[in-house]
Amino acid sequence: MAWVSWNTVCKNRESGGLGVKDVEKFNKALLGKWKWRSGLEEEGLWIDIVNSKYGSWKSLDSIDSKKCESRWWRDLRSISGNSEGGQWFNKNLIWSVGSGSKIYFWEDVWVGVTTLKVTYPRIYANSIQKNLKIQDFGEWQGQNWNWNFFLEKGMV
Repeated sequence: MAWVSWNTVCKNRESGGLGVKDVEKFNKALLGKWKWRSGLEEEGLWIDIVNSKYGSWKSLDSIDSKKCESRWWRDLRSISGNSEGGQWFNKNLIWSVGSGSKIYFWEDVWVGVTTLKVTYPRIYANSIQKNLKIQDFGEWQGQNWNWNFFLEKGMV
C-alpha cells in the first residue's frame, strides 16, 4: 500500500519530499546526453564503433529497427525520432547551421519541423543535387550568406 505518491517522494526535501530521483526521468536525461554527444563529437573510438555498427547518430530517428541492436541503442532510439513518446529530444533541439558542413540540405531537419525532402518531394525527386550539405549550396561573403543552387564543375 502506497502511503505517499511517487511525485511527492521525488520532490526535494525543501518542498516536502524525500529527494529521491525519478529514475525514469533521470534515465531519459542520460540517454539524451548520449544522443547529444553522438551528434556533437566527430572523433573517438566509441563514435567509430557506433558508426560502424549502426550507421550514425542520425539513424536513431529512423523507424526501422535491427535485430542486432543493443539494449543501449534501443533505449537511445526510444527518446529519438518517431518513436512512441520519443520526440521530446528533437522538439527541444535547435540546429545552428554554422558553416553548413555537418547538415545535409535535403535529409536533415534544419528548417521547419521536417526535412526538405519530405516537405518538397517533387523538387527533391527532380534534383540532381542530392546528398549534399548546406555548405555546397552557397558561401559566406562578409556577413551575408549567398545561395548558389547551380552546379559547379566536379560536384556531380
